Amino acid sequence: MTIERIDDDGHVTQRCEGCGHAREVQLGQLAVGSTLAHDLDARCVSFPACSNCRSREVLVGSADDELHPSPGSRGHLHQLLVDHLRATLIAQERVLPDVLKRRGTLKPRPVPKEALMTWFGTELRLPNA
Repeated sequence: MTIERIDDDGHVTQRCEGCGHAREVQLGQLAVGSTLAHDLDARCVSFPACSNCRSREVLVGSADDELHPSPGSRGHLHQLLVDHLRATLIAQERVLPDVLKRRGTLKPRPVPKEALMTWFGTELRLPNA
């Protein structure tokens, strides 16, 4: 799954890995945490099932102080978008209740604004998306 864009109005454009269908998802439909495979991972962002093929997808945020091996690459930019989305959801208290019970309160780790400006400018969008 690829996040192609995060808009200021709370919409995330995501492309399904299973079928390639592009869709807009509102922040209110997303939550931090995953309960897939009976694991409560607080680094994950769970997306609703794809309306086209019904696949369920989860994105994993960076580990603390993890640096991407290829700064400026598409993978690096996508990781910045995932980390920014995760921090935004935590700040809005959009965390699965089971994750909160097990992990306690999560603290958002925002991507520095300077980094977002350096890599994206004013629009949080992957190139060629």
